[in-house]
Amino acid sequence: MLDQTFSPRNLLRLLYKEDPKKFLRNIDREDYESEIIRLSKIINDDKFNFGRFSFARINNKKVIIPNEFKDILALRKANDNLKRIYGVRQSDRNDIVRHVICMLEEPVPFFLYKLDIKDFYESINKNKILEKITRSSIVSYKTKRLIKRFFELSHLSTESGLPRGIGLSATMAELYLEEFDDNVKRTKSVFYYARYVDDIIIFTCEKINDFQNFFKGFLPDNLDFNISKCREIDIHNNEKGMVANEFNYLGYCFCVRSGKIKASDKRDVKVTISKKKILKLKRKIVLSLKDYCNTNNFALLEKRIKFLTSNVILEKAKKVSDEESSPLYSGVYYNYLHIRSYDQLKILDLFKNKMLFSCRGSLGSQLIIKGDRGLLRSLRKYSFLSGFNNRRKVSFTFKEINDIRRCW
Repeated sequence: MLDQTFSPRNLLRLLYKEDPKKFLRNIDREDYESEIIRLSKIINDDKFNFGRFSFARINNKKVIIPNEFKDILALRKANDNLKRIYGVRQSDRNDIVRHVICMLEEPVPFFLYKLDIKDFYESINKNKILEKITRSSIVSYKTKRLIKRFFELSHLSTESGLPRGIGLSATMAELYLEEFDDNVKRTKSVFYYARYVDDIIIFTCEKINDFQNFFKGFLPDNLDFNISKCREIDIHNNEKGMVANEFNYLGYCFCVRSGKIKASDKRDVKVTISKKKILKLKRKIVLSLKDYCNTNNFALLEKRIKFLTSNVILEKAKKVSDEESSPLYSGVYYNYLHIRSYDQLKILDLFKNKMLFSCRGSLGSQLIIKGDRGLLRSLRKYSFLSGFNNRRKVSFTFKEINDIRRCW
């Protein structure tokens, strides 16, 4: 029987490694448990209400941020209950990319469909999922009550869709598309299907006429595809010569070369970082240097360059109860471990070093005026190529990461 209670023991199990630093700084370590007991009582009180929430914009999307620890724990446990009850598990990005590469290499003809759901979280009919949760005889009363009260908050009740930034929304979104996923997978000609949040890829053995409307027929009524991001790609062996097909998916660019291929051979598949991601990295280098010119904070500039060229430990992924688990990483290697060419990393290194000693434009003029060539020269040791090949790992505090990202 699944324990859905918001007990101190269950809340402790959901603590992240950085939680004590962020929320229990003024409490002695030996008093952590008593503080969790106190928070558990507050959450279990029938008069429990959520406190203050902050809002931010990330990639031009509104994101909600709980400010109070009791609210964070309550939402974590409610989300944990739903995930366990419904068996919700978000797709693994690396697993999807591995499968896509394997499929593309197969020397058989097929059609590939790339779809993107428009304004995904904002377009979801939250009332439909809330109704499903409310009607469930398995979800506990307290879980239902907490979720109901969360969505009754004044800044959420008047807005459509699900709020970005909390795990509960991600789980509810997966529940919402459960039927869509099943229907696409059951389509006769489909032999591989994957969805990572709102990015979809489908392999079929036959062409699907008017594919956008065909797959739209499986979507819930209020969802639609982003037409500009939908593509049909015909991957067939070409007896006349090599034909290259290129597409972007999950931060990668896949280039498939098809020609006269033997059944025992594999197709030539080139996997690189997408141009959009490369431009983002270059932009962050420039913004970091601009901020340095304005603040004269070289230590922060060094942290930013180090952050961009290395791999950062995501302690958030490691819970206090998971002493034996391995931490997750994000960075130049772990974000792009499937690339098959180092050329882009070398180009990024050249761009970084060129910008450090730029003499052109307003940025170059500012750097010349500062006259810190010696300090800037020390940043040449940080390399995208080295960070990838050596899987160089660095660690920053939660505050340092916020400071690093502030100017981006």
